[in-house]
Amino acid sequence: MLSTLLGEDKLDVIFLIHGGSFQEGFGYRHGPAYLLDEKNVVLVTLNYRLGILGFLSLQDDVLPGNMGLKDQLLGLKWVKTNIAAFGGDPNKVTLVGCSAGGASVHFHVLSSQSKGLFQKAVALSGTALNPWAVDRNPRAKTLRISAALDCPTDDSQAIVECLRERPADLVTRQAELFVEYLVYDFMPVLPVIEKPHEAAFITKSPEEIIRSGLANDVPFLVSYTDDDALFASAEIFTNSSAIEELNANWDDLLPMLLSYRVSEENKHQVAQSIKHFYLAGKTIREAPRELTKLFTERALSIGIKETAKLHAEYYKSPVYSYIFTHTGGERISDMYNHSDIYRGGAVHMDDLLYIFNTESVILKRTGDPREDEMSKTMIEILLKFIKESPVTGWRTVQSGLPHLVYLEVSGPDPNSNTFKTLTDDSAELFWKSLPIEENRDIPSLSEPTANRTVESGCARNCAAIFILSCHHLHYASYNWLCLFHCIALAAIAALIVSLVHGGIGLHLLFVDYKQAFDSIDKEKLRKNSVPDKLTRLARI
Repeated sequence: MLSTLLGEDKLDVIFLIHGGSFQEGFGYRHGPAYLLDEKNVVLVTLNYRLGILGFLSLQDDVLPGNMGLKDQLLGLKWVKTNIAAFGGDPNKVTLVGCSAGGASVHFHVLSSQSKGLFQKAVALSGTALNPWAVDRNPRAKTLRISAALDCPTDDSQAIVECLRERPADLVTRQAELFVEYLVYDFMPVLPVIEKPHEAAFITKSPEEIIRSGLANDVPFLVSYTDDDALFASAEIFTNSSAIEELNANWDDLLPMLLSYRVSEENKHQVAQSIKHFYLAGKTIREAPRELTKLFTERALSIGIKETAKLHAEYYKSPVYSYIFTHTGGERISDMYNHSDIYRGGAVHMDDLLYIFNTESVILKRTGDPREDEMSKTMIEILLKFIKESPVTGWRTVQSGLPHLVYLEVSGPDPNSNTFKTLTDDSAELFWKSLPIEENRDIPSLSEPTANRTVESGCARNCAAIFILSCHHLHYASYNWLCLFHCIALAAIAALIVSLVHGGIGLHLLFVDYKQAFDSIDKEKLRKNSVPDKLTRLARI
C-alpha cells in the first residue's frame, strides 16, 4: 500500500454518504475493514448537517435550504483538491450511498454544482425519485417551527436571525411537531427545490432534470432489496395498538405513511383503492407480507426502477441494477422485527452490511464463513463496477424496453447470482393511475420533450386502465388529449382481440369503455387546469 501511495498509480476513491432519513447518522457509521481487506481503494466518509439544521428552508434567497447537500458538495470539492495527497485519484471518484445516502448520491448526479467532481455513482435503496426524497411544502414547516420558538413568521431575515439566537438543541427538538404516527420513522425536513440563484443545488424537480438532459452523464448503479421496507411494516404488524390505529384511521394515516398528497375529495377513494390492490380483502393482521410489499413498492422500489429506466433513456452512460435477496446472519430487520409473524426477505441496508463493517453501530458478524463469502461477493460486485467493468454478463438497463433487467444477488456463490428481467409492472401502473398530486405534475420542458412526456404519460395511464379495469379511467388524467389517446389505444387493442377471438373482445371492450366514459365527471375534464385544493401534506 505504501509503495502505491509513493508511486505514480493513484487509487480509486469511494466517497461514501451515510443515510439516516436526512435526520440522523454520522460518517464513521460504516467502517472500511471489510472493503480494505479485499482491495486497495481510498474510502472517504463525511458528516453533513442533518434535520432542521441541515434542511430547513423558506425557499427564498434568505433561507434556500439544502445545507446538508451543500456540505456534501464541499466534501467533494475537498476530495478534488486534496485526495491525491492521500494516494487517491481525483479523476476516479465514485459516489456511494444507501437510503437517504442513495438519494443524496442521486441529487449530486442531478446537480450542476457537482459536475466534474465524480465519475461514477452508486445509489442503494434510495434515489431522488422516491416519494420521500423531496419536501413539497418546506416553507409552511419552517413557519410552524418559527412560531413554536416564539420567532417571527412574516419576515425571512427576522426568522433566520431569531432562530440563530435559540439554542441548537431546542431548535432541533421542534422536529417533534411533525410526528403524526409514533410507530413510524418520520422525515420532517428534507431536500427542497430551490429558487434559481447562483449557489442553488437543484432548481427543478428530479424528474424534470432527468428528462431535460441536464443531469451529470455518468455510469450509474442502482439497487434495492426484495423486502426493503420490512423495517417499517414490522413496526406496525408486530404492534397491536399500531394495527388498531391504522385500521381505525386508514384514510388519514396512509397519505403520511406513503408520502402522497391527495385532495380531500379523493382521499377515501385513493386509500381504499390501495387497500384493495395490496391487501385484497385481508386485515392488516392477516397480511404482513402484503403490507411489506406495499411499503417496499411505494417507498422504494418503484422510484428506484423509474430512476434506472429514465437515466437509461435520456443519457449515454450505462445504467446497471441489482436486487439483493440474500438473507443471512446480518439483518437490519432484526432490530425492528422481534416476532416470527413474518420474517421476510432481505431488508433495507442488508446489502450494505456486507460491504462496510458496522459492528460498533448496528449488528455484529455471526462468525458464519458463508457470511464472509457473502461479504467478498458484494465487495467484488461494487469494486468491479468502480474499477473496471461490471460482473461478466451484466446487461445494462436498456432504453426503450418496458422492463428492468437486473442482477439478482441471492447468495455468496457468484454462480448462483443470475440475471433476470422484471416483467410485472402492475404496481407502477397502479400508482400512475391514482388521482394524487404527483400524477398531475407535467414537467415544463421544451416543446418536443413536453409532447413526448404527455404522450408517454397518457400511454402509461392507459396501460394502467387496461390492467386495473376501465372504471379507473377517471383516475388517469382529467385531460381530453389523454382521454382520446386512451380510446385510440383501446380501439387498437380491441381490434387485436377481435381478430383473435372472433369479434367478441371488440364488443365487450367498447361496452366497458362507454361505461367508463359515462362515469367521468365532465366538469373536471373542463377544469383540468385547476388543481384540486390539497388539504394534507404527506411525508414519510
